[in-house]
Amino acid sequence: MTGRSTRAERKRARRAIRAARAAETEARRLARSLSESPRRRRLAAAIESAEASRRLARKEVGRHPNVSARRAARAAERLQRSTRGLVPGDGGPGRRDGRGRRGRTAGSGSASAAAAAKARAKTLRARRKQAEQVRGWSRRIGTMVLAQAVLAPGGDGPKGSRSAAGRSSRNREAPPDRRP
Repeated sequence: MTGRSTRAERKRARRAIRAARAAETEARRLARSLSESPRRRRLAAAIESAEASRRLARKEVGRHPNVSARRAARAAERLQRSTRGLVPGDGGPGRRDGRGRRGRTAGSGSASAAAAAKARAKTLRARRKQAEQVRGWSRRIGTMVLAQAVLAPGGDGPKGSRSAAGRSSRNREAPPDRRP
């Protein structure tokens, strides 16, 4: 090989870099939706690392497009691995390590690094959507519990609580007459 890259190789590498950038964007959106915690800081660090790898890959597209494409795909893979476990019930059917039933990660069986990175961006998007869904559920459950505590009979709401001895004011004895 003469060391010159073909136009098609460079095009595939640029496509992989764009897909890695999309994966970074999805990971950032997921990180913004998390509360301040060590998990969010770890995800932010992984995003910064992936961004540095992607920038390096972009710089070497002209000289080494295949290496550049693999570097971008690996950056997207690292992001996907770092988001595993951030969402309740993540992983779906298959093994706990995030691999599918046949033991492959998302996009690992694809012919190109661009397709692998694109599949990983799709996985990150699904994880972010799932996190939003879980947050919506918890918000709704919280409002329902609050509404039941305030409005339900027997609660400590505006209607007042009923005494434990007698369930209704009709069943209570009338206080003795206190006339002088």
